[in-house]
Amino acid sequence: MPKGEKWVVKSHMCDKAVQRTKKNLKQIINGIRYDSGVNDQARKIALYNSTVIGLHQYFRTATMISEDMGNIAYEVNACMKDHRMKRRIKKTGVITPDFLRKNAMKK
Repeated sequence: MPKGEKWVVKSHMCDKAVQRTKKNLKQIINGIRYDSGVNDQARKIALYNSTVIGLHQYFRTATMISEDMGNIAYEVNACMKDHRMKRRIKKTGVITPDFLRKNAMKK
């Protein structure tokens, strides 16, 4: 497909990778839902965050990855909006933009 004055390949995640990603993320979320303490919960949340970051880095060469990840996020976020998750997990702390500055703002 044309992009400016160049041509680029229009690539997506394969269907098998999408299904595997959804299954993996839902398993991690269920682990967060049924954790056994604050330390266990923090470790599982860190695992979820690192998994999402790893997926973005692994598939970053695919040109339509944003669309694919949006579809995955739609299904996975439904699991996160469960009433049990809302009671258990609270946002605390500050997000540092170091990772975003390093990886997302490349030119």
